[in-house]
Amino acid sequence: LKEPVSILINNAGINPVAESTKISDQNIENTMLVNLISPMRLIRGIIPSMQEQNYGRIVNISSILGTVSRPGRTVYSASKAWCSNWCKACIARWRAYRCNISIGLFATANKQWQK
Repeated sequence: LKEPVSILINNAGINPVAESTKISDQNIENTMLVNLISPMRLIRGIIPSMQEQNYGRIVNISSILGTVSRPGRTVYSASKAWCSNWCKACIARWRAYRCNISIGLFATANKQWQK
C-alpha cells in the first residue's frame, strides 16, 4: 500500500447451509478462507503500518452463531468462533501500539436462528 492504513473493517462472510456430515470439502475450505483466513491475512498485512503510526482500529464483523451454533451452520459457526478467538488473542499484543481490535457479534433480525 502507498498510504498508511488506520482503519480496517472485515465484513466478508459466507454461510453455506449443510449438515456437518454432508457439507463438501470445497464448501468447508471456501468458508474458512473467507471467514477466517482472509481476515487474518488482512490484519497481518496492515499491522506493521499501524504499529509504525502507533495507531490503528480493526473491526471484525462476526456472528452470534460463533457462540451458539444451529443445525446446518456448524462450519460457519466454527469459522466465526475461531476468527473471534484469534482476534482476542491478538488484542493484548497490539494494545501497546494503540492498535485496537473490536469484534461485532450480530444476529439476524427475524430470530429464525433461535428455533
